[in-house]
Amino acid sequence: MLSSRFRPKIVREFLSESVEYAEDISLCMETDLPPKKLKSLLKDVPGLKVCYDTGNCADAGFDMQEEFDSYGDHIAHVHLKDKSNGRNV
Repeated sequence: MLSSRFRPKIVREFLSESVEYAEDISLCMETDLPPKKLKSLLKDVPGLKVCYDTGNCADAGFDMQEEFDSYGDHIAHVHLKDKSNGRNV
């Protein structure tokens, strides 16, 4: 998982090259980046898709509506799971 403590320039370069290399498939990324940072990354890396993980986002305390408003059009896969910490996911 791409951590919120990432080095933006290096990650953007790596992901851009990876998306270009994998042009025949959709490259999806799961991350715990806040919605605004992920939206910025997706803007800088055309073709990159998101694997949206309901449990991880709930644990991070993100607002689902803000996430979908920020990058919903980039979501290509959804990982649904229940968490035992009492949060509804």
